[in-house]
Amino acid sequence: QLTINDDRTQYYHDSLWKDLTYREEVIHCRGGEDVILSIPYSHHGPVVYDKTTFPSEKCTGDLALRWRAHDPTEEFYAFYQINKAKNWEDFLNALSYYSCPAQNFVFASLQGDIGLRQQGDFAILEEGQGHFVMDGTSSRFDWTESIPFEDMPTLFNPASQYASSANQHAVSRDYPYYTHGEFEHYRNRRLNSLLDNLHKASIEDMVSIQYDNYDLFASEMLPLMLSFLDSDERANPVAQSMEAWDFMADAEKVAPSQFHHWYSLYTDSLYKDDKFDSVWVKPNEYQTYFQLKDSLSHPFLEGDVVAVQKKLLNTTFGVLCTAQDWDADSSQWGQFKASTISHLLRIEGFSYGLPSASGGEHILNASKTSTGPSWRMILDFSGDKIQGQGHYPGGQSGNPGSARYMGFVDDWLNETYHSFVMESSSFFQNDEAFTKTVLLP
Repeated sequence: QLTINDDRTQYYHDSLWKDLTYREEVIHCRGGEDVILSIPYSHHGPVVYDKTTFPSEKCTGDLALRWRAHDPTEEFYAFYQINKAKNWEDFLNALSYYSCPAQNFVFASLQGDIGLRQQGDFAILEEGQGHFVMDGTSSRFDWTESIPFEDMPTLFNPASQYASSANQHAVSRDYPYYTHGEFEHYRNRRLNSLLDNLHKASIEDMVSIQYDNYDLFASEMLPLMLSFLDSDERANPVAQSMEAWDFMADAEKVAPSQFHHWYSLYTDSLYKDDKFDSVWVKPNEYQTYFQLKDSLSHPFLEGDVVAVQKKLLNTTFGVLCTAQDWDADSSQWGQFKASTISHLLRIEGFSYGLPSASGGEHILNASKTSTGPSWRMILDFSGDKIQGQGHYPGGQSGNPGSARYMGFVDDWLNETYHSFVMESSSFFQNDEAFTKTVLLP
């Protein structure tokens, strides 16, 4: 948060008034006049929340954004070098030019080497820094150093004989630098459990993993929630339906809908407090599980924790039972979840509903309501040449009026992959194999 003088020409930093610079951003409006914004810049970066433009009772200051993407970087050169890499050393050298945004990079070679690396330009932070708005008047909170390249989280030819990532924590507790963020706690564990028991993997094995619908979160949370129900509630058909569930989030099943709706009702009640609703982040599913399992206290739980949790779960279960006709087709998980491939402009007619999509959040087949595994790819390194196949939920044309606009969606839903043509450049010069379109001015 900055302190800016009255005429908005300077900001206060380390006991000095420093000059702001301004940059004009022109927004062209169809059928109207251009909107011109004059954006102030400090050494931190642009002022993205201007108290004179966006007055608010909740925020009375000017907020500047420090982001690595505003710095000069060499990502294009990094990918150019990756495309020429012949081994792990070449690959690492290429990544030394990659800064932002941070990404997980996976490596494999015909020589049998595998690796995984998280690469980016990460500032060295104090513990807690980045969770809250920092004091922009002091250089104590300035980014000055980055985590060294050689200390980036890296895995190469591990003893497990596989390298996997599902957005879990990238480092262990003994990592010497402070990191923070939102991490996955379920897909990664499910993925590793499948890989631990997989030997001499086939293409079919990889397809099965990519379309795995097992809901590990539900398998841990649901039995715990059911254990708090009164005996008469446990006999309810809705409770019996969930109790019989095998935790596979298949589109035609009802139990996934019942569980996730109950969990939402429960956490909405558990973490409800009008004083805090807009200024705090709810504990995630992993934290909520342990809070319930270990009867942990919470500012919103007054009195006996176990008794309050039991009352909450029984009350919300009662709401669940009458919230919907659980015998209706609309209660099946695919329709209840209502996955949709949305047009970038959120135009409904150009979007595509997926009522038969299984999977969901925290599941390897991560088809949620509006996001999911858009690109799936499988590469085979077992021969003397890499073979590959993949698909995506879209088409070869971006024109909504084209027959090819959504041509691959059904293949994506039905586990049908398309083979890649991975040949040398001379192969593509063969007119008999391919046709060429030449655009003339």
